[in-house]
Amino acid sequence: MPQAPERKPTRRQPKQQRAQETVGVVLEATVKVLGREGVDAVTTNRIAETAGVSIGSLYQYFPDKHAIFDALHELHAQRIRQVLARILDTHATSPLEPLVLALVDGLIDEHSADPPQLHELLAQQPPDGGGLRRALGAILTSRQPEVGSHPSATLFVIPSLMDVLVHEAVLARPSGLSLAAAKAAAARAVLSCLHG
Repeated sequence: MPQAPERKPTRRQPKQQRAQETVGVVLEATVKVLGREGVDAVTTNRIAETAGVSIGSLYQYFPDKHAIFDALHELHAQRIRQVLARILDTHATSPLEPLVLALVDGLIDEHSADPPQLHELLAQQPPDGGGLRRALGAILTSRQPEVGSHPSATLFVIPSLMDVLVHEAVLARPSGLSLAAAKAAAARAVLSCLHG
């Protein structure tokens, strides 16, 4: 008889404000430990100590560190959705080029606000189904009349290109390249593809 797939333990959802604050403190502490000490130092004990909560309190909401990582991944995705919504609201009537520049700029800024170790950890999480790429694809598809002479190819390439450039600007930027220079280079690459 085939075995059932391994189920992840579910975490208790905080309902009261104090419980929500505890979860927030645990997530913040995890990011601090990641930034200061790296992924290998992340243990539930280390997180609880940094958060100033008991290990029992941590385990009420997170059965293990992987559940914390999952929550960080969802929080990151939520923040990116908010950034995209803000940019779309601001550039609702803008031509495509300023919108694309704002997307590159805003997404790199949002990603660079976190320590690179967090993004390394998030990259190891199970894929989110290409959430950022799908969102960027939907944005560009809504502007399809403004896309160059090969819209299908462009709509295929640009979301992936932007996704890679945004993450690499944070994770793999050479030490001599400023964030501003990385943003400018990413914007040039995307615009070149857009107008190609």
